[in-house]
Amino acid sequence: MLFALLICLIAIQGANAATCKLPAALIEATTTAHNDLRAQVAKRALDKEIYGDLPGTKSLFKLEYDCTNEGFAQSTIGKDCKHSSIYMSVIGRGENFITYRAESKPGNKKLAEMLKWAVEDWSDTVESPLSSDIMYTDTSIEPFANMIYNKTMKFGCSYQFCETNGKVAIACVYEKKPQLNEPLYSADSTGKKGCTKNSPCNKVIKGAVCETADDTVGPLCQREPSTTTTAPTTTTEQPTTCKLPAALIEAATTAHNDLRAQVAKRALDKEIYGELPGTKSLFKLEYDCTNEGFAQSTIGKDCKHSSIYMSVIGRGENFITYRAESKPGNKKLAEMLKWAVEDWSDTVESPLSSDVMYTDTSIEPFANMIYNKTMKFGCSYQFCETNGKVAIACVYENKPQLNEPLYSADSTGKKGCTKNSPCNKVIKGAVCETAGDAVGPLCQREPSSKSFCILFENFILYKYLHFPFSHNNRSNNNNGTINYYLDLDTILLRPLTEAAISHQRRKSN
Repeated sequence: MLFALLICLIAIQGANAATCKLPAALIEATTTAHNDLRAQVAKRALDKEIYGDLPGTKSLFKLEYDCTNEGFAQSTIGKDCKHSSIYMSVIGRGENFITYRAESKPGNKKLAEMLKWAVEDWSDTVESPLSSDIMYTDTSIEPFANMIYNKTMKFGCSYQFCETNGKVAIACVYEKKPQLNEPLYSADSTGKKGCTKNSPCNKVIKGAVCETADDTVGPLCQREPSTTTTAPTTTTEQPTTCKLPAALIEAATTAHNDLRAQVAKRALDKEIYGELPGTKSLFKLEYDCTNEGFAQSTIGKDCKHSSIYMSVIGRGENFITYRAESKPGNKKLAEMLKWAVEDWSDTVESPLSSDVMYTDTSIEPFANMIYNKTMKFGCSYQFCETNGKVAIACVYENKPQLNEPLYSADSTGKKGCTKNSPCNKVIKGAVCETAGDAVGPLCQREPSSKSFCILFENFILYKYLHFPFSHNNRSNNNNGTINYYLDLDTILLRPLTEAAISHQRRKSN
C-alpha cells in the first residue's frame, strides 16, 4: 500500500530517469496527439458547442515526452489490464487510464491509432461547456484537464496487451496534477493564433520561445532548443506484464530465495553473519511486475541512481553497477543478478546479533533481501554504453524498520519450515514449499487457495467493469454477456474463459 509519504516524491526532478520502453513511433503518435489538442486550446479552435467559448493562450507549452513518467505509467497498469493499486495523485502527478478491446496483440500501427483514440476519448469527458474563466472545478473532466494543464510540460505513456481477456490498457502520466479551483492555463489571448512571439513564453521559462515549423510560428511555446533535453532513447521491445525476460526473473528469484533458505536453515557462514537463529516462517519471495517497474524508475542517466528513492513509499531498494565492455546477453545478465545478491549480502562486515534486530543501516541491502514482511520483489537493469556500465536495481515491497527484528527467530534447528502451521499463522492457508519429497525450508502461499470460481450469469461487462473514462471503448462487443469468477488474489471479477476453467480444474486436482 502506498503511504502518505509519497508526497515527498513531488521533489523528483523531471529528467529522463531511464531508457524509454515505448517504441519511437508510438512516442511520436502520443506526443503529436497531445500537442495537437494543446494547439487547439491555444488557438481557440475547440468546438464551442462542446467545450464552451474558451479563451486562447500565448503561453501554453508543447509537451515533452519523458521516460520517468513512462515508467510511472507502466506501474499503474495491473493484472488483466486493470488499474493497479498505484495512483499518481498521491505524488502530485496526473494520470489517465483507458482500455480497448483487441482480438490479438496489436502492432505498432494499431497501437498508434489507439494512442490517438485515447486522447480523443479523454477529451470527450467534457460533456457540457466549460466556464470561460477556465477554472478547474469539476473532477469529471480530469482526463481532459491533465492533458491541457499549463504547469505540465512533461508526460509519458505505456500500454499493455492482456491476452487473457482481449484488452489493451493505455496509461499516461503527467508531471503535474491540476488543482481544483485554479485555472487550467493562462487566459492571455483573445486571438486565434496562440503564441506569435517569444516574450510570453520567456516569462514562464527563461529562454523559451515560440515553436517554429518552416515559416510558421506558434501556436505553442517550447524550451529554447539548446536547453531542451535530448530525445529519449527508445527500444523496439514490446511491453509485456513484466519487462525482465523469464530467464532473468528466474535467476533473480532463485538467488534471493537461496539466500532466504540459508537464513531459514541457519546455513549462513557464522564467522561472517554471526550465530543467527533459524526460522520456520520465512516465505519464498514472489516476483512482482509492479516492483520491477519501480526498480526501473530508480535507474537514471549513465547508470547512476535516479532522483527517485523507494524509501519514501515504505519500500526497500538495492542498487549496484558493474563494468561491461559491451551490452551483455541474458546469460551474462543472469550471472550479474546472482553477483548482485552476493554483493548485497557482503554488506554484512561483522557478525550480527542473535536477536536479529535491525540496528545498522549499513547492512540495508542484506536486510532488504531477508526481511520477513517482504514477500514480493522485482528487479530491472540498464546497460549504459556511454560509460560501459550495467546498473541493477531491485525493489522490495516492504522496508525493514530500525530496531525491529528482520524475521521471527522461531527455530533452533537447521531445517526451516517442516510443517504448515508456522506458515499458516502468517498467511491463512500458507504451506511449506515442497519439491519432490523434500519439504521446506521456506513457506509459500497455498496454490489452491489463490482463487476459486463463482459464476455470475448475465453480467454486463460494459456497464459494470470498465474503468472510469473508458465509456467510449471502441469495441463491437460492449454489451456482451459474459460469465465471471472471483480472483481472491485481488478480490476482482475476471472473465471466465475456457482457459480459466481449465486452470481451475488443474489446480483442484
